[in-house]
Amino acid sequence: MEPIRILVIDDEPVICDGCRLTLSDRCFAVDSCNSGTKGLEMLLGGEYDLALLDMKLPDMNGMEILRNVKDEKPGLRGLSGFFCDTFHQRHAGKAQTQQFVWVVLRRPKSK
Repeated sequence: MEPIRILVIDDEPVICDGCRLTLSDRCFAVDSCNSGTKGLEMLLGGEYDLALLDMKLPDMNGMEILRNVKDEKPGLRGLSGFFCDTFHQRHAGKAQTQQFVWVVLRRPKSK
């Protein structure tokens, strides 16, 4: 059985490293990148089962990435972390993205 493939897209290297270490220890195949543009390219060109997305990347947000890949990769699921409720209310609450996102997590704020 092949491992579940996960792509972590976050502009904070510590988040990418932590997710990669934790998930790899549990036998998931994990790749990561630090920009939305690169993440979108990797999602469209690769075979991923799950994407862990930062919603507030410098070059695009996680919902933009999901909207761009949902027709090309219908089996992909997005799991997104948010920093603020107002961003979630504006973007993730929309009906077209609710079916694509399983869970919304709140990340701890950086000091």
